[in-house]
Amino acid sequence: MASGRKLSEYEGKRDFGTTPEPSPRPRRKEKGALRFVVQEHSARRLHWDLRLEHDGVAASWAIPNGIPDDPGQNRKAVHTEDHPLEYMEFEGEIPAGEYGAGSVKIWDRGTYECHKWEPGKVVFSLAGERLSGRYALFHAGKSTQDWMIHRIDPPVEARDPFPEAVVPMLARLAPLPVRDEGWAVEVKWDGVRAIAYCRPGRIELQSRNLNDITAQYPEVRRLSRQLGAREAVLDGELVAFDEHGRPSFERLQQRIHQTEETVVRRRMKSHPVTYAIFDLLYFEGRDLTGEPYRRRRELLEGLELSGPSWQTPGYATGHTRELLEASREQQLEGIVVKRLDSRYSPGKRTGAWLKVKNTGRQEFVIGGWLPGEGRRRNRIGSILLGTFEPDGDGRALRYAGKVGTGFSERDLASLGARLAPLERRSNPFAGRKGPKKGARYVEPELVAEIEFRELTAEGMVRHGSFKGLRDDKAAAEVGLERAATPVGAEPASPDWYARIADVLAPHLHDRESKLVKTELRIALAPTTDPDRPTALVLDLVAGARAELVACAQVAVWLEGMLEQLGLSSYAKTSARGLQVWVPLNSEATHEESAAFARAIAETLAQRFPERVVSRTTASGRRGKVFVDWRVNDPTATAVCVYSLLATRPPMVSTPLEWEEVGAALAAEEADRLAFDQADVLARIERKGDLFAPLLSERQDLPRGFGA
Repeated sequence: MASGRKLSEYEGKRDFGTTPEPSPRPRRKEKGALRFVVQEHSARRLHWDLRLEHDGVAASWAIPNGIPDDPGQNRKAVHTEDHPLEYMEFEGEIPAGEYGAGSVKIWDRGTYECHKWEPGKVVFSLAGERLSGRYALFHAGKSTQDWMIHRIDPPVEARDPFPEAVVPMLARLAPLPVRDEGWAVEVKWDGVRAIAYCRPGRIELQSRNLNDITAQYPEVRRLSRQLGAREAVLDGELVAFDEHGRPSFERLQQRIHQTEETVVRRRMKSHPVTYAIFDLLYFEGRDLTGEPYRRRRELLEGLELSGPSWQTPGYATGHTRELLEASREQQLEGIVVKRLDSRYSPGKRTGAWLKVKNTGRQEFVIGGWLPGEGRRRNRIGSILLGTFEPDGDGRALRYAGKVGTGFSERDLASLGARLAPLERRSNPFAGRKGPKKGARYVEPELVAEIEFRELTAEGMVRHGSFKGLRDDKAAAEVGLERAATPVGAEPASPDWYARIADVLAPHLHDRESKLVKTELRIALAPTTDPDRPTALVLDLVAGARAELVACAQVAVWLEGMLEQLGLSSYAKTSARGLQVWVPLNSEATHEESAAFARAIAETLAQRFPERVVSRTTASGRRGKVFVDWRVNDPTATAVCVYSLLATRPPMVSTPLEWEEVGAALAAEEADRLAFDQADVLARIERKGDLFAPLLSERQDLPRGFGA
């Protein structure tokens, strides 16, 4: 029912006899009933105008935070001048005024019953399309404009209380679930978590540690206009994008620590942020945390929240591996997978939400620093990292290594300024670990985001890079994160061997086998001819996970050496590294195959002494790959292809194509050589049994090699 008339035609006209041509005829009302209207006025500030028909005019109050539903709330109401009754039907654009240019739309309308109308108090009952109930307007202040509005009776439908301080639900670091069914996939945003408390005309952003960060991100405030008078609590992440459209924590660093208004306004233009909304926790008087994730997302998407500085990214169901690979190709941090039936558990890591990363990345506490060299001689060269771990009845700071890369000049200056007042004489790390010479220790209060290539079994960061400081998590809460067992995977699952039986059975035919913990081990010779092994095995053992890439290098050398001898070979993964299998199915005995395997191992060690050893007693083993040939002994057994491995999380001994080994070596990515149960099933469907040639291919050992 837009009249098309402008507010300026009505403003200031107290002589209603000069009112311009009236708007279209008002809605009909029952005889004797009085009309009311609530108009949503979107200008420089969003507010609502309550207008009550009284003595031939529209008595008016501007209500900045909407009409209250809760009898426990009193809200501000600014008494304004009376308006012509025609204005109760107005909708349209308005010129600049006290609240700036904007627009007016009718939010609710109906009739009301007046119970009391006094100079300082009005009591009435509304019967509208949205509002119904008994209210009071009363004067409360020195100025004649200072009034309050109060709801007297409770709402007909019970309302859940509006949340005040929600600690966000957290995701657990883990591999992908074994099965896709029942999981949703979202992008893992490289930003700062924020809960948005949206009430009519206002919004508050809280960080993960419940700090108010609204003033740091003013561009998000206008989200409240899209919600209008609806109350909502949203969960999401504040993200800054780089020039390629990818989330950039480094760019976000220019906003995280800024609180001065002029700086914030300047950075808002140079480093804008977007609030990526991915959950709805409360809406219009209803607590939604007990609803399943699928339902919460349906309700959230129904709000269609999208604007210049906020968005509601979509999510997918299933296809977790493909989506993780897509995120890797786009150089994103990773994905988050959430159970579709999961409820929202504030502050908890229940395993219903899993974060799967493409790179190692987490928070560490700064416990000190070491001076640099050259230009950084008197400045920070590297920072000393730690995590708080349980220690008796308390928690102690455990040393986790040092990081000296990733700092810009601005980072070094800012970090130096923030660490200076925290300096202390004593070493804060438990057991006085960490560098001693030249170390400058600090109170462990600052939290740094670190990206790393490897986290050792002892929890030490290798090849780390500084990404920035975080203010949204207290140092005392920072503990070491390790990937849990894949959801749906059983450590010693007989179900796995049943699922893989069709492919596995030929490799078990006519030979002894045994289950050692999770690993299925087999004899290399059949029971019908126990001295004639059907294959020769060379076991490449890495001293640490970082050396798996070195295993790939040795495997490539080994494949080339065997090819020169006229032998084809096949690689597969193992719990400790890689294995190279050479099919025989010939007249070779265990004694001959073991001698040949030993000669190959010793030749490799002679050619590449800096990378390979062939004996367990060899000195200088650290950092080298051990080529174990003893698995060819007639009394030994080898881990069967497709066996579950004694790893955490449990992976599968998986046959590899030599191109895959070379690709992992070239990329220096050991994770390319690790496969879980779902990975293996998918590979078999695509590639078949890559170890099938071991069942039939016949090869004779060359004579005289290694003599």
